Amino acid sequence: MNKKTFLKTIILILTLCVACCALFACNEKPDDTPEPTPTPTPEPEPPKFYEAKEGYEYGEDVEITYHSQVTNDLKHAYVTLPANYDESKKYPVLYLLHGMACTHKSWLEMCNAKYVVQNLVIEENVKEMIIVSVNSIVTEGEIPPSTFSEDYCTAFDKTGEDIITSLMPYVNEHYSTLTDRKNTAIAGFSMGGRETLLTAFAYQDYFNYVGAFSPSGFGKKAVSFDTTVPDFKYKDGKSFDVVMLAIGNVDTMTSLFYPAIDQKLTQNGIEHLSKKYQGGHDQSVWRAALFDFVQLIFTENQQKSVI
Repeated sequence: MNKKTFLKTIILILTLCVACCALFACNEKPDDTPEPTPTPTPEPEPPKFYEAKEGYEYGEDVEITYHSQVTNDLKHAYVTLPANYDESKKYPVLYLLHGMACTHKSWLEMCNAKYVVQNLVIEENVKEMIIVSVNSIVTEGEIPPSTFSEDYCTAFDKTGEDIITSLMPYVNEHYSTLTDRKNTAIAGFSMGGRETLLTAFAYQDYFNYVGAFSPSGFGKKAVSFDTTVPDFKYKDGKSFDVVMLAIGNVDTMTSLFYPAIDQKLTQNGIEHLSKKYQGGHDQSVWRAALFDFVQLIFTENQQKSVI
């Protein structure tokens, strides 16, 4: 084969190859595999009832220092003002008491009390109110080192006297408050629930709404098996518009005392609500209880409107 014939042969072979490839490409079946469906971006969860909500305006938390006539020294508390607090207006007041091993910051930092209440205010379910987060440990000098000691309980049991003689007068003097009992509420969790009941029944001239959440027992020590309950009774023709007990359905710390408290109030003709929530001895229960409680207070026809 001469050179010229060889080149023609090569060109023919290449031409046939190109033609075959083109023919194969034309006859190839399209890929029937569907395009993958894009995964939708999940919508962010809306804020919970105890969280700040976008576009909502909240009031200021003011840490106050006042002189305690009980201990003869300075004590601290938090005053949470309504959004757009106006000194020309008068506001009802809710006093909140904390539990064992907590502080006057606990209702705000652990239980988100400001957002629980003020979200409801903004959504027009409750009245504007001033919240006072109380320091429930009332003792001269150092706090007792053991939270399980008798001295520690004694310090808690002075809470009511400190509120009435020192804290409440300070709040009423420095803030624009409605000072009558019809515009004053008190609530607390754990040891604060115990002190709420002791304080409210001891000073019935000052309070009209009472919330005891997971209340501790009334023994001389915080941890005790003593289920004795004080003989809570109304006096001088007084009564509370709202008394609310609450506990978590798996609370193993105060479940021993709760039935005894419930029974004592019933025996003494104290009309009250008794609510159970999902949870233990923790802030999930106390937030939920506060959410319900504040919808019952400072309104007309308070009883049983939230249950």
